Amino acid sequence: MLGADEALVAVPADATRGEPGERYRALDPRIARGELPTPGNWDFVSIERVLALRPDLVVMWAAQRETLEALQRHGVRVHAVDVRGFADVHRGVLELGRATGRPTRAAELVDWARRETDALRTAAATAPGPAPRAYFMWPQSPLDTAGRTSVAHELLELAGAVNVCTSEMEHVVARLEDVLAWRPEIIVMWPSAMTPSALSGLPGWRAVPAVKSGRLHTLPSPFWCDLWTLKYVYAARVVAAWCRPGASPLEASTTELRRIMTFLYGPRAKAWFR
Repeated sequence: MLGADEALVAVPADATRGEPGERYRALDPRIARGELPTPGNWDFVSIERVLALRPDLVVMWAAQRETLEALQRHGVRVHAVDVRGFADVHRGVLELGRATGRPTRAAELVDWARRETDALRTAAATAPGPAPRAYFMWPQSPLDTAGRTSVAHELLELAGAVNVCTSEMEHVVARLEDVLAWRPEIIVMWPSAMTPSALSGLPGWRAVPAVKSGRLHTLPSPFWCDLWTLKYVYAARVVAAWCRPGASPLEASTTELRRIMTFLYGPRAKAWFR
């Protein structure tokens, strides 16, 4: 997104596998040819392989504390990413823009995201009727949901919905009795093996208002809807459409997806929409 990809000397293993790999191969011939090393991932990093690359900067999750500290002990400069909300996404983009010598592009990206979110908030504030009560479902199980200190909670609010889970925790394992008492009018599902039709068939769930009315929705792929990057804008626009009955289904709009991804990734992103 920053246009700093030419400086890459290695990428996470996940960037070469599955859908991310497919997308990044279309953007970067080096990934397509397998030329960029993959010395680690979010769950494991080979310190030796990273040091052998002699990087000027390593970008990694702040939660990878042990690896982060080991690299720093070897004199490696580390940019630690810690995302607890969309403001953290913006801050991280600006920090990484400065670290890679792309502050202007970083500011352009964040300004765009702020305009997009302002437009979403205005649309939510002026929408007729009360905001729909929403339940967010993580893929671990139907009862894994998002509390008020999560990016998923921010997603629902930005889209014009009210999160029925009022816990101050980030990740909550609810009980079915809780869901029945919360009476969500819409259920937003992170992509997983659980489909809306499968959820509808689970014992007890038929009494949930969202299930009765058929307002069960699965987000598009995690690559398009990554809530820990500026792509949260697309996810919010998709959920906003679900919150307004009769609105156009943005999740199926190639035009909208192309607009957002082409701005974020530049002209090369057009390769995804041929």
